Amino acid sequence: MAIRDVLTKISGVDEGRGAHGGRILAVRIFSMVLEDELWLILDPSFAPDDRLALYYVDEIPLIKDKSYEELREIHKFKLAFPGCRVK
Repeated sequence: MAIRDVLTKISGVDEGRGAHGGRILAVRIFSMVLEDELWLILDPSFAPDDRLALYYVDEIPLIKDKSYEELREIHKFKLAFPGCRVK
């Protein structure tokens, strides 16, 4: 369950698009599991100017099997330390 649920149990999605070509660089998601919005970053050059947690595509394999509790702890760190990565 874990990240799969975080990404599929959403009530809203918004896209961050690049200035050139309209390529999708990130997707803003509301997670019902985390009860918060977050950015799923597809292109590391995307730098949103809000205070939402950033989750990078390459982190998904590292967190996909985490429990809801573990995901919430990761989320707290991502909010406290903008741009931090799961390793």
